[in-house]
Amino acid sequence: MFFITNFLEGGSGEFSLGNSLLTAYFPTFIGFILMFIQLMGNVIINKYWAEGNLYLLFMQVYSFAQYYAMTQVLWNIKTYLYDMRILRYLFFGSSISFMLIYWISLAMFVDLVIVKGKMQGRDKGVDMMMAMFIGYNLVEFIPTAFCSTFIILKELTMNQFAFSAEEEYTTGILLNRYNIDIF
Repeated sequence: MFFITNFLEGGSGEFSLGNSLLTAYFPTFIGFILMFIQLMGNVIINKYWAEGNLYLLFMQVYSFAQYYAMTQVLWNIKTYLYDMRILRYLFFGSSISFMLIYWISLAMFVDLVIVKGKMQGRDKGVDMMMAMFIGYNLVEFIPTAFCSTFIILKELTMNQFAFSAEEEYTTGILLNRYNIDIF
């Protein structure tokens, strides 16, 4: 028990639900698996990114960058959080933009497939092609959406104006008022 509590203790010397081991391990592991599946899908199914499709290549690099940013922010890497602040803000902004586009695309896909398809009773060629393109991209970029979601969630719990770890919000305190620690 002594080892476990010392291993899981937060910066204040007590066990905390906000500890990186509890909040970062599973998203990092699942994100790695999703990134591997996306990479293998682009190599095997898409035949090496559709033989050099720049869109797929750029989005694969962007997905890796988002995974890197997710791991840095979830594991509370001090250099990334405080010294590379501009890069952190760029990833945060790009995550918000990506998720807005992702949710709008999801709404368009549902509208094209379910709403228009049921109302019109027949498929139009343009609508069908658009639905296939959007649906493919929604599936292709699930790993990127996963990483972007965790970047946004973690950034929302952090003090955006803190220039050091000492100025950061207290671990385990919600809204700087409510203690959510179990011990």
